[in-house]
Parts: sequence; C-alpha cells; structure tokens
Amino acid sequence: MKNIFHRHGECFGIPLFKFGRYYIELWFCKSGYSVEEHFHQMQDNKIIFLFGSRVTFFKRFFSLENEERVLLNFKDIFKSFRIPLGCYHRFINNGKWPFVFINVARFYYNFNPISASKDFKTTI
Repeated sequence: MKNIFHRHGECFGIPLFKFGRYYIELWFCKSGYSVEEHFHQMQDNKIIFLFGSRVTFFKRFFSLENEERVLLNFKDIFKSFRIPLGCYHRFINNGKWPFVFINVARFYYNFNPISASKDFKTTI
C-alpha cells in the first residue's frame, strides 16, 4: 500500500487536493521544531495558519537580504501569506503546541504537482 503521508524532519503532511497545477496539503509540525532555510524551485506557496503559538516564519528573496518575519499565535487563525517561487524561507516553532498549517502550492513550467517536501532545496 502506498504511503499517503509526506514527511520532512519532525513535520508530516497529508495531501488534501490535487488538480491541474495545484497541490494542497495539511501540515503538522511538533512543538519546539524548526525547519531550515530552503526554497522551492517549481512552485509558489500560500501558507494558511490553522493552529499553534509562538511560531515565527522568516522569508527573503536574496541570500544577503534581511529576513521578513511573521509571528503567528492562536489569534492569527486563517492568516495567510505568500512564499513566491524561489523565495528563501524557514520557520521556528517556539510554542508548546504543534504548528498546523495548510500549504497551497501552485506549480510552474508544466511540472507535475508534488508535495512541498519533495520540491525542497536547502540553501546551505
């Protein structure tokens, strides 16, 4: 049987919907976990916050640019922000709760939509 879950470190994703150029996943990341800086070379992403506290998302367009920060807490449910194609980003979950979000990926260049965990390129 094929595994429907995707994993990156201490995070796992569940595919919700795939149609045309779009791939939508629900992600769960344990408390105290950080995802290293990375980018996606084939997709734009929209992150929709669902649950967690003291989660800081960082993004920047160039490696020498200052990072833009988004701090997420319980009151920010359904807050969303865009991570454009090739944009460097990472997050730190400093809260005592898991970080839960929806990732809406839109693919370019006729690529077959896949999990964000598969189109994952580190910057180091």
